[in-house]
Amino acid sequence: MGRFIIKGKEAASFLQKVLINNAEALHVGESHYTLIQDEKGCSKDDAYLYYFKQNEYLLIVNASNRVKDWQYFKEQSKDLSEVSFHDATRDIDMISLQGPRSKKILLSVLSEGTLLEPLKNKLDIVRIGGFEVLIGRTGYTGEPLCFELFVGKKYSLKVWNTLISAGALPTGLGARDTLRLEVNMPLYGHELSESIPVFAPPLTFFVNSKLLKILIDY
Repeated sequence: MGRFIIKGKEAASFLQKVLINNAEALHVGESHYTLIQDEKGCSKDDAYLYYFKQNEYLLIVNASNRVKDWQYFKEQSKDLSEVSFHDATRDIDMISLQGPRSKKILLSVLSEGTLLEPLKNKLDIVRIGGFEVLIGRTGYTGEPLCFELFVGKKYSLKVWNTLISAGALPTGLGARDTLRLEVNMPLYGHELSESIPVFAPPLTFFVNSKLLKILIDY
């Protein structure tokens, strides 16, 4: 995934311009799923917006669209003087911890802080093994409670090994893909693209899905 840090007094105003969801509705400690929409009403990308710190947002985009999204953001921010961008993709690593045992495993490895809010899309800043970790209750599966961890690249392997030692099992991205299909979550390049209108009827999002074809044939 691509990881962009967008900060400054005009950060929220900029995000209101390029994302379809209301960025100004987020309070520190909250996040939401969103889309990057083009002038034709189609999706340039889908993304997740995290608000961990005041006037500083972390936007997660698809890796295949990282360069394209970055260039689009720079173009759209030309008239804003108090917003800055940093492509933190190579500075921050991202670990998804999903599944029914994810909360128990995560709680067992915290060295500082706690998980204050059990609700989806809530955020916390904690430490694992003494290293700062940003935690979002987000994930692209049907699991009701799951987590995504953001940690500095220098410490990410140590955090990974700590999670594995606590009982987490490494799983490939293909497993995530099957789980997102179970709950009808669209994936860019399949059900979302710059040729499919964002506000098209729901079936449009799944026109390329083999699952939908099977259901229609049935």
